[in-house]
Amino acid sequence: MMDQNTPKQKNTPTLFIPPQIARPHKRKTGLNGKHRASSDQPYNFSTTIEEDTAVLKKPRRSTPSTGPREKSAASSSEQLDETYLEQLVCGLELHFTDWVLDHVESREWLTRRQRQINGEDGYIHLSAFLESNIFARMKPTVTQMALRRSLMKLSSEGYLELSPDTYHVRRRPSTSPARPNAEAMHSGFWDQKTVYVEPHVSSISLSPAKLAHHLTAASNLPSNILPIQHVDNPHRHPSYAFIMLSDDVDESIASDSRHWPQDWIVMTKKDWRRRTEELSFQHNSPPTTSLSVWKMPDDQIIQG
Repeated sequence: MMDQNTPKQKNTPTLFIPPQIARPHKRKTGLNGKHRASSDQPYNFSTTIEEDTAVLKKPRRSTPSTGPREKSAASSSEQLDETYLEQLVCGLELHFTDWVLDHVESREWLTRRQRQINGEDGYIHLSAFLESNIFARMKPTVTQMALRRSLMKLSSEGYLELSPDTYHVRRRPSTSPARPNAEAMHSGFWDQKTVYVEPHVSSISLSPAKLAHHLTAASNLPSNILPIQHVDNPHRHPSYAFIMLSDDVDESIASDSRHWPQDWIVMTKKDWRRRTEELSFQHNSPPTTSLSVWKMPDDQIIQG
């Protein structure tokens, strides 16, 4: 019960701060009605992913490892539906494609994080993928346990291999190229395998994992151009993206609506460039034809 002498607060508008940005202190009152300090601490932005995970895992009270907190985590994990788990696997596969291995920056990102598990090379800890832009706009937010569950359930269907401890993943050695493709260093190599797409749901273009999954699940693409090698959105535009496939794509495939999800606009990279140059000439502005190179900044990744 509040002190009667305490002046009433005016109903003034407050600035909304999303819970992801800051977690406000809880105001608590003691038995005498006076304010006492809250034991809850605001989110510490300097905490690393691993440290933050460790903090979240610490029980507030001493409870057995099989207590309510563990049961609650299991219940939360059960809420992840099949589609979400498939999207996570698609996203993980995009980190190990031939396109990635053919580009120096992305290949070096993998190499720096690889470790040996039980005498086997090439494994990467699942925590390294948590800040990847490939999982942008995923709901619920991607966690290490969600990645682990998706691989335990679905990895046998793709070319990913989970480590015996189930916390590391690698591309199956039998599917990996012997060395980077020298021809891929030429700009035209991947351009011939690239299509420009405008999905029917615009926001999906900003989430490579979702886009790759939807394109695989809701289309009838020829087997020779699968799997998807890379999803690129150089200007972070919500309406379109570029898809790199496993083989050359000509106009006959790109223009055939039977191969693509319903209501998608699809054209080859060559056709897109030609139309862009035509529109740019009409509007007297320079064309945009470059594709960005996929890279996850080191300062955003925590090496597991």
